[in-house]
Amino acid sequence: MSEEINVRFVIPKECVSEDDCCEEMKLAFTACEPHIGGGLQARWVHEKNFTEFNNLTKKDVFVLSQFDGEIFQKLKATKCL
Repeated sequence: MSEEINVRFVIPKECVSEDDCCEEMKLAFTACEPHIGGGLQARWVHEKNFTEFNNLTKKDVFVLSQFDGEIFQKLKATKCL
């Protein structure tokens, strides 16, 4: 089992890319960048394209701009953080 923590920054449906996300999301991603490769993997994923809800663990961390909506409800039903 991988020891890396997978951090996914979720681009909301109403945004085209990470450039359209709120400043707080961009700052959080920027704060993670120096740690990429040192036990942390961070990447942007678009809400409407994310379908990998099976086999999520506590090493899977999702950063959302709002704690509501369909993706939030699906993630709540998993072991991810």
